[in-house]
This record gives sequence, structure tokens and C-alpha cells, in this order.
Amino acid sequence: MLKKLKKITRNEFRKSNLKSFLFFLAFSSIIWLLVQFSKHYTEVLSVPVIYQNFPQDKIIDKKKDTLELKVDQSGFQIAWFKLFRPELNIDLSKLPADSINLLYSIRDHRDFLIKELPLDVRNIDFLDRELTIPYKEKNTKVVPVFSHIDIDFAPGYSSENEVKIIPDSVHIIGPENLLDTISKVYTKSLTKENVKNDLNDVVGLDNSKYPDLSFGRNKVNYSLKVEKFTERKLNVPLKVINAPKGMTISLYPAEVMITFKVSLKRFNQIQGIDFDVVCDYKDLIENQNFFIPKIVSKPDVVKNVRLSPRKIQFVIKK
Repeated sequence: MLKKLKKITRNEFRKSNLKSFLFFLAFSSIIWLLVQFSKHYTEVLSVPVIYQNFPQDKIIDKKKDTLELKVDQSGFQIAWFKLFRPELNIDLSKLPADSINLLYSIRDHRDFLIKELPLDVRNIDFLDRELTIPYKEKNTKVVPVFSHIDIDFAPGYSSENEVKIIPDSVHIIGPENLLDTISKVYTKSLTKENVKNDLNDVVGLDNSKYPDLSFGRNKVNYSLKVEKFTERKLNVPLKVINAPKGMTISLYPAEVMITFKVSLKRFNQIQGIDFDVVCDYKDLIENQNFFIPKIVSKPDVVKNVRLSPRKIQFVIKK
């Protein structure tokens, strides 16, 4: 019994000594760390720089940078800085520039920079004299806007005009080498079906192919006057052109029927004399015994013009 008691006592003593040892080891380690962190160290730190508020007349590809600092700070301050590294936001909108760079003077902005840093201001030395931010000048070009709008009219309706785009041109801003590659822009693809009323709406510009260019506007207005149309037929005399001198050519038939669509308000205004249909002798190929008539002029307000017949027989009289 006595031996067992001695053994238990010995074990308890050993456990007590181990706990004491670990306690004093941890305590001394904490004290050592506090002492070390309270000392001052000289170290070079890198601070992330984020550029913002870019000048409107310049193209800047460099969005980020770093600023090097030489500091004499306590271990606590340096550790805190590295754990929660601050970012410096630098405004580029009013910086001076040379021919290729915006120039950010560290000396001129020292007070601002120090205010933004969680460090002892007395012991900071900026290793950079200035930050240089490369840029390219923006140029401006005016290009026409073309419609990419497909109109599917309801039966009996059409328009005398093409879709009108307002404004019909747009300013594009960017580097000269990119501006030289673009001569026009289109609206976004749009389909209007079963149209029977006037159109007046907004459509976006298709600028997806030009991510590095800035557009003065991203949308334009479009409009179209829609009217009721009907079909009309007229007989129009034929004439021969470019025939050799002294040659007489008789055509059979001597006239063609023109079928076209026209707005109701202009139905009675359009006459046969408004069309010019010819048979061109130069179009004949060897042993061909017929002309294919073609329209060389017609009123702008007519649509879907067709000729009948499509082949004209002829006889040459010398």
C-alpha cells in the first residue's frame, strides 16, 4: 500500500512540474516576442497603388503600380502593415504630363501619401522620386451610322423611304491606329415584323468589335414613315440604244408592261413616261436573237418593279 502511494505521489509531482515548465516556457516566449516586436527595424516595404479618375483625353493602360518605402518602425507597426497592407488611391485627372507619361511627384504629394499610411511619419523615406504613368493621346473621328434593322411589312403596307437614323453619324474616340480601321458603324441587329404603323424608337449601336474605342453615344433614334401600298401596271414603250449607225431595229413587242407597288396617295401621279426601259445592243452575244430589257430610270417612290415580257424579239433592217 505504501509503495502504491509513493508511486502516485511521484507521478503527480512530475505532472505538476511539466505544467509549470510549459507555463513558464509560454510566458517567456510571449515576453520575448513582445520585446522583439517593440524594437525598431529598418525595412523596405511595397505599397500597392491604384490609379483612378483617368483623364478624358488620354488612354491609360496602366491601372496599378507599387510604391517603395524605407521605414524605421517598431516590429508591431511593420507586422500590422504587412497583415493589413493599405492601398493608395491616386487621382490622375489633374497630373502634369510630358509627351508620353503622366508624372506623379512624390515630393509634391508627400503629405497626402503619409496621411494614407498607418506608419510613424517621422521615419518614412520614399525610395521613388515620382511615378510615371504611360499614356496615349485620344483622337476623335466622325463616322456614319448605318441601319441594321430589317423591316417586314404587313400585307398592303410599305414605305417610300429607308429607315432614317438620327443622328446619322457618331463621334468615336481612341488611338489613331485604331480609328484608321473603322469607316462606319451599324446599329444592332433588329427585326420588326408585320409593320403597318410608323416607326419611331431607339436602337443600340453595335460597338462590340471595338472594345478599345469610346463612342460619343451608344444609342441612336430610328424612324420610318409607313403607308398603305397597292399594285399598279403600266405599258411603257421600249427603245434601242448603242445600235450601229445606219442600222434599224424593230422590236416585238415594242413595249413592256411594268408592274410595281406604289403608295395610295401617289397612285395616279405615276405615269409611263416616268420609266425609261431600254434594249442595249451591246448586251447581245453572238447568235442571240432577243433582247433582255432593263430599266435605266424609274421614280424613287415605287417598289418591287417587274417587267413582262422578259425577252424581246427583234428584226434588223439595214
